[in-house]
Amino acid sequence: MSNYEWNDENDTDDDDQSTSDGNGMKDLRKAFNSLKKQHKELQDNYGKVAKSSRDRNVKDVLAKLGMQEKISAFIPDDVTSEEGVTEWVTEYGDLFGVVQPKVEAEGAAPAVDLSALNRISQTQAGGQTHSADASQVDAQIAGAQSVAELNRILFGNADGPQAF
Repeated sequence: MSNYEWNDENDTDDDDQSTSDGNGMKDLRKAFNSLKKQHKELQDNYGKVAKSSRDRNVKDVLAKLGMQEKISAFIPDDVTSEEGVTEWVTEYGDLFGVVQPKVEAEGAAPAVDLSALNRISQTQAGGQTHSADASQVDAQIAGAQSVAELNRILFGNADGPQAF
């Protein structure tokens, strides 16, 4: 069939409708492309925010563990949770100088540092109770034989008051 032959099927009385359909497709394509561009921008922004949030979480966990935040550069991107970071540090922390505490057998008592308790006991054994009696303090001041002894009574040390 030639382009110039008349066909009833191609006959449209509404020329306005055919032109508006053509513009409608253009408008639809424009809207689609606009939404596609907006979607890409939102995905990019989400990626940046997710990466920033993950980095901050990892750095917070490292700070809580007493490690430098720079170590976060070596932690894989798929490790995001606190448990994951802790497991990673447990496994690879020795590379960064992290000393892992020794795991003790169940039921065993933990090793206790008794040096502080010993110092307290020694202080209690050799200390004197303080008396709030003014006449006792006056007698100590009057009985002082040297400046160092007087300083010990008044300031608690032989050098005198501490300058701040």
